[in-house]
Amino acid sequence: MKGGENGAEEEKKSNDTPSAPNTDSKPKKKKANHGVSGPAKMGLAHADIRRVLECMPGALQCTNYKFKYRLDRDESWTSKKAFKKSLKIKKEDWPKFSPLEEQLFITEIVHILNVCVRHPNIKQSDPAFATITIAVLNQFVQCMISPHHQVAERSLMVWRDETVRICVDLHREKIWPNIDRALQHNKEKYWLSAIRNINRQIMSDFKRSSSRKT
Repeated sequence: MKGGENGAEEEKKSNDTPSAPNTDSKPKKKKANHGVSGPAKMGLAHADIRRVLECMPGALQCTNYKFKYRLDRDESWTSKKAFKKSLKIKKEDWPKFSPLEEQLFITEIVHILNVCVRHPNIKQSDPAFATITIAVLNQFVQCMISPHHQVAERSLMVWRDETVRICVDLHREKIWPNIDRALQHNKEKYWLSAIRNINRQIMSDFKRSSSRKT
């Protein structure tokens, strides 16, 4: 009887003893997130940015790029037409609908301009590139007088970017009158004093730059 009781007790203990963890099974690694960091609508995830890129000169030569908005691959789909399509709302209503998206748009377009101006295969004299550059600069001008002070500040600071100043110099006859009107508007009518102060600094920057060139 005792032997039977001891055997039963040993079996019970062996059942109660927790099993050793399986060391062979390795924890699953989380997949690396290679998506665009930051807000969802930024960089190539932003539809407006992709439309602009897809209409750039020589864009059709990017055979590995998956076109989303230029499905017809039609050469007649000009930069000007593409840029107008990218800003789907009326010109007078933009920029007034989403301050965050407007700031992201400005930031990413400046990055694209920096790349394009320094790219060896993109000529500044290319009519297609000139068209879209002027359109981009004019959009910055619209942002300057935005009632959203964050947008107005971000677009005013754009004119201190070296690449943007190069683009302004290249297309001065077409773009400078628009910039000057927006600067004068902010100087006299903008509702926030902080923006008026930044506006004054940008005007001084332009004056110093023009005096050095004369």
